[in-house]
Amino acid sequence: MEEMEMSRTRIVAFLLIAMVYGSGLFAQNAGLMRAVFQINNGDYRSAYDELTQISPASSEASYYYEALGKAAFLTGKYAEAIQAFEQRTKLPQPGIAFLELAKVYFMQEDFDSGLEFLTKHLQSPSKLPYNNIISDRAFENLDRDRRWIRFWSENWFTTLDDQIAELNSLMLSDFPVLEPLEKLVSDHEDDDEVLILAAQYYNKLND
Repeated sequence: MEEMEMSRTRIVAFLLIAMVYGSGLFAQNAGLMRAVFQINNGDYRSAYDELTQISPASSEASYYYEALGKAAFLTGKYAEAIQAFEQRTKLPQPGIAFLELAKVYFMQEDFDSGLEFLTKHLQSPSKLPYNNIISDRAFENLDRDRRWIRFWSENWFTTLDDQIAELNSLMLSDFPVLEPLEKLVSDHEDDDEVLILAAQYYNKLND
């Protein structure tokens, strides 16, 4: 019981972090916040123009380069996207930036560079589930490519990765997952990814 209570405490801590992150941690820079809203609304060109006028504070650098890279990529400015995402990889927790770089290189048909950065993403703690990756438009039409098939024949995902991905998929479909999720937390109470997933679910229940 005490161990479960400790797990719940850690889940609450992760939930608070997620809430702070999602509530506009970088609200001190109105231009950056505006650009993020523009990206979410599909106005990539306006977001890119906004971001090129900003000099972000060091505390905002991660969010800034992610947003700049995404806006550049989605407006077809691949060189600028690469430059922004490369800047992001120099900062803490670069896993998602590696995936974004892989997308840019695949869109340019640079297969070798794409696989290099996709590998780095899959070796990072923040790797996305398999289905989330291959469903991206940057990787479409590759299902019959021999290099792509050979790459995915490697064992990139553990059983725990698969369990997390399955629960995440069920959560997105609004299936009740409280019981299997609590068992997963009990079995892997020291795994940050499991605790973050639990925090997201509890947050969803409270909405």
